[in-house]
Amino acid sequence: MKKSILILLILLSLVSCSSQKVKSKIIYTLPFVVTEKIYEKLKMIDNTDGISFTLGNDTGGNYIIYINMPKQDEYKFWVENTNRVILIKEKTYPLVLESDEYFSYPEDEKLVLRKLEQEESIRKMTVMRDNVFNVRFNLNGEIIK
Repeated sequence: MKKSILILLILLSLVSCSSQKVKSKIIYTLPFVVTEKIYEKLKMIDNTDGISFTLGNDTGGNYIIYINMPKQDEYKFWVENTNRVILIKEKTYPLVLESDEYFSYPEDEKLVLRKLEQEESIRKMTVMRDNVFNVRFNLNGEIIK
């Protein structure tokens, strides 16, 4: 009897481990003309490994998509931990939302929670995008100059 209870407990624990959610990617697709413009730029880059994108809004309600070259700083945290990807010609690239930069911290969740609890300072990051390739477009897919 004890052996059957033990076997049942082991089986239940194995089933619960296998039924955990697998982290799925959220795939973003942009309007065709925007995707084509980005693709043309990507073709001019020798090595696209490590490239990511940032999607944001301007003050007029239009969207802006930025190409980010590989980063070695705190920004890399967002790129490595996002579950969003943008699809460009059958290839996916990590996608970070500009709101992530404003409202989150480029640090591990447990570390941020501990720092908040202990009222320690949390690292905040400001991203400057001067002379970075971007495409500004509206919801209808029209590219805005």
